[in-house]
Parts: sequence; C-alpha cells; structure tokens
Amino acid sequence: MQERPNSLYEKLIGIDMNSHQKDRIMFAAETPSVEEAIEFAVQAIDRGDYKLGNAALDWVLQKEPDNPIAWIWMACCLTDEESKRSCYSRIS
Repeated sequence: MQERPNSLYEKLIGIDMNSHQKDRIMFAAETPSVEEAIEFAVQAIDRGDYKLGNAALDWVLQKEPDNPIAWIWMACCLTDEESKRSCYSRIS
C-alpha cells in the first residue's frame, strides 16, 4: 500500500513541473487551509524557492492580514532591509 502525502508540498513535489505551475495548482486546483499554505511556503523557502514561498505567503496574508507567522516568513523571502522591517512591524 502506497503512503499518502501528508502535506500539500508533498503532494506537489513529486510532480514534474516548474514552480509557477505548482503555484497555480496549489491555489487553483485545491483550496488549502492557511496552515497548509504556510507549511508549503516554509518548505519552499527552506529549499531556496523564495518566489514560491512569497506567493504562498501572499495568499495567506490576503486571507489573514494579521497572521504573525506569515509576516515573519515573508520577511525571510525579501532582500530589501526596509521591506523586511515593514514585515516585522506588522507583527503585534
């Protein structure tokens, strides 16, 4: 019996396609929970795919603009210090 993927990222990682296509699948084919989208973003950032991580976090922040975890990880996707500070300032 084949084990089912535990996360949205695991569902997409085995598919042979580029990040943009995976991004479209994540947000169009499925409606992930905020927690799944954050997990997806963190895993993308951990493997160096900041663009995909940023896209997932954008989606989260549209749904929950005051989500502190999303803002912390969004800062990790940015290179501009002023933009990072702006992310950190959103955390209460």
